Amino acid sequence: VDLTQRWAQPIGAQPIEGAMATGFFRDETGKFNVNNLIGVDGKKSEADARIFAQLLANAGLNPELTFALADWIDKDDETSFPGGAEDANYLALPQPYRAANQRMMQIEELYAVKGFDAATLTKLRPFITALPDRTKININTAPEAVLAAALPGLSKEKRDELLARRMTQPFTTFDGEKGIRNYLKELPPAVEQSLGFDSGYFSISLGVNAGGTQLRQSALLQRVTPNGPNTKPVAWPRIIWLKDD
Repeated sequence: VDLTQRWAQPIGAQPIEGAMATGFFRDETGKFNVNNLIGVDGKKSEADARIFAQLLANAGLNPELTFALADWIDKDDETSFPGGAEDANYLALPQPYRAANQRMMQIEELYAVKGFDAATLTKLRPFITALPDRTKININTAPEAVLAAALPGLSKEKRDELLARRMTQPFTTFDGEKGIRNYLKELPPAVEQSLGFDSGYFSISLGVNAGGTQLRQSALLQRVTPNGPNTKPVAWPRIIWLKDD
């Protein structure tokens, strides 16, 4: 999945039952998935925590917010240091509540997490997402800020070269003619574990103008593909959530 494909082009004005509709898709797998902060073992993923902390720092935000968010998602009640927060912190507020202790469904849930406010979310919104599964960052669609956080040892010059190349020769493997290995050779091997070339989740924003009335909706879609030689084709997408904007 890459930015040269048709899905990446805006949807021009289309007539729909007396109204006009416009919209666009975004590859959510190109963003940092905040639910990756907790690994399959239920503990904080140090590799993903480093990426998120770097993303925060690059945006001029406090990297310690990483600990507060990890505490919000993990299932235990042990406060991380520095900057973490669990039930005791939230129950002491004028309007008390508890930590979710589960994966986020939408990034707007960050408003409930210690240290996250509207200004913080405005800075982070283009670069983060909340997806139901652990995901790898699609190197072909990730914004530059996400690449800078995921590949902190990559120079600005090499990053610009990577961004330019993926628009003419999207990456499909780590090795070979279309591989990305040359850009990663000076980075720790563990970096590769956070990167991929495909995508399973897309968001769509749709605007409708009906007689001067403006309506907007957005949705998170899961790309569903069949598994196994005898599996019947699965119509996609699966709608994870749908909301009015």
